[in-house]
Amino acid sequence: MLKALGQGQQLVVLTTDTEVATLEAADFLNVSRPYFVKLLEEGHIPFRRVGPRRRVRLGDLLRYQAQEEAKRHQGLDERVAEAHTLGMY
Repeated sequence: MLKALGQGQQLVVLTTDTEVATLEAADFLNVSRPYFVKLLEEGHIPFRRVGPRRRVRLGDLLRYQAQEEAKRHQGLDERVAEAHTLGMY
C-alpha cells in the first residue's frame, strides 16, 4: 500500500460486505454487463434486488474471481501435464 501511495496511486479500502451495482461489478471482473447479469441469473454469483436493480457484495465478487482463477490454473496445469506425457515439453 505504501509503495502504491508513494507512486501517486489512489487506494480504496472497502469491506467485503460493500454492495456494488452490476456495471461496477462487471468492470471489476473485466466482463460486459450483459455477461455479468447472465452470471447472476444463472446463480454463479449471489445478489439481491433493490427495487429493479441488482446489488452484489464485494466479498461474493472476490470469491467468484478466486474460483475462476483456480479453474484457469487447474486447466493450465492439466495441459502442461498432458504435454509432458506426450513428450512435447
